[in-house]
Amino acid sequence: MGIREGVRRGDVADAPAATAGRLRDRDGRIATGEMHSVRELCEVAFGLVGLDWQRYVRIDAKYLRPTEVEELCGDASKARERLDWQAGTTFRDLVRLMLEHDLADAGLPVNVP
Repeated sequence: MGIREGVRRGDVADAPAATAGRLRDRDGRIATGEMHSVRELCEVAFGLVGLDWQRYVRIDAKYLRPTEVEELCGDASKARERLDWQAGTTFRDLVRLMLEHDLADAGLPVNVP
């Protein structure tokens, strides 16, 4: 499975004010510069609610992408260097926010540490 980058919508929403015409499209990307696997996402999400993800998640090869790009990660170095901008949300916090939303949406108690 490929490794992806995740960035919180709020962090990206803050970026246009920071860029304010100082970056052209080819100059940089608003990104975290971190990559995380689906396995890491499962470990964090299930861990936050005290469950072992391996008891609930199965990998079915028929859903794997045959032309999968192994690594996708935005290069945030120019935005960081030129704008002094970086994402303010950690991967764990991003997963926690998504989990809290899904629990609330399902009408379940939201007690995520």
